[in-house]
Amino acid sequence: MLSRKTPLVWLLACLTALLLLCANAFGQDMPLWISEVKTFQKNDQINSSSKWLQIRVCIESANNPNPNAMNKDYFERVTVEPIFAWGSKRQGNFSIEAAFSSKVEISAMKVRSKRYVYFYLPPEVVDMWRLRSSMPDFYYIGLTYDGVQVKPNAKSVPTVMADTIKDPAVLESFKQFCAEKTARTKGILLPHNLAPWFFYQSGSVDKDTTVLTNPAAQ
Repeated sequence: MLSRKTPLVWLLACLTALLLLCANAFGQDMPLWISEVKTFQKNDQINSSSKWLQIRVCIESANNPNPNAMNKDYFERVTVEPIFAWGSKRQGNFSIEAAFSSKVEISAMKVRSKRYVYFYLPPEVVDMWRLRSSMPDFYYIGLTYDGVQVKPNAKSVPTVMADTIKDPAVLESFKQFCAEKTARTKGILLPHNLAPWFFYQSGSVDKDTTVLTNPAAQ
């Protein structure tokens, strides 16, 4: 009876080892990534006829591969630097009508966890640029931890900007085309710690919303 069970035991042991190996490799290759970006229209509770554009960014973490980390259970000083843009792209060239950027910092993020960061555009900006509740046509969200730049990958850029994985020059081109627009709109895209208080009280943010250190160190 015991000999018949042995192959199954070995199979389970091998499967467990394989999963651990994959998990470790996963943490090495992709310690942090963006798993979701969604937009919502949110009412202004002072002026009910006005609607803010809320952009929710979900950040997930694996294991911390930094051998010199102060605490391997945490990522230190995680910076989140989004560029949200509306426009078009033809023959490799971007035509950007509106672009907004920001930079925030999470002082510490636990490994193998999920956290949300929210960004907001005021109603007047949404109306002026005719953004409505539409998703940005293009976006890129840069991530760093403890000064280490996280490389873009298919999961961290789950939009049409995914072609930057095949050609990093596309990302640089996108940043250049956005530079003039983001300089013009600097400070307009508000992270949730600078947004109006009523978004917290109205249940408009997730329970896993992170605490931000803002402004992030430049």
